[in-house]
Amino acid sequence: MTKLKAGDRVDCRIKSTTIVSAYNEYDEVRTFEVVARDAHGYYLYVPHYIVLKESVIADKYRCNTLNIDYKFLDEHIIYISQSQIYKVSKIMDGMKCCNCQEFYDMAEPNQDDGTLICYACRFNPWR
Repeated sequence: MTKLKAGDRVDCRIKSTTIVSAYNEYDEVRTFEVVARDAHGYYLYVPHYIVLKESVIADKYRCNTLNIDYKFLDEHIIYISQSQIYKVSKIMDGMKCCNCQEFYDMAEPNQDDGTLICYACRFNPWR
């Protein structure tokens, strides 16, 4: 499976308010947005109408350490492993500018380290 990034959407199986493995019995399938990742799994945004036992609040500390967008500040998130992803429902095609964090559709890296700096930030670095 490809490495997912923030903005991608995944489907997970839920049984008794817990996200279970993609191969276990389940009650329902829900779609979640990926907000961050690490070497072993992903952090997903949990909407207010879904109750999950292991979800936590994305406070300012978590947003800073995990590089989560501030629009998810004080919202519920949950950590899952790769085996808990039932299906990838949408992969965002594009990149975020590493300076202003704006997402650009169909963008590709333009720096040697594999990141993107948008035209506006290259033109005005104090932006």
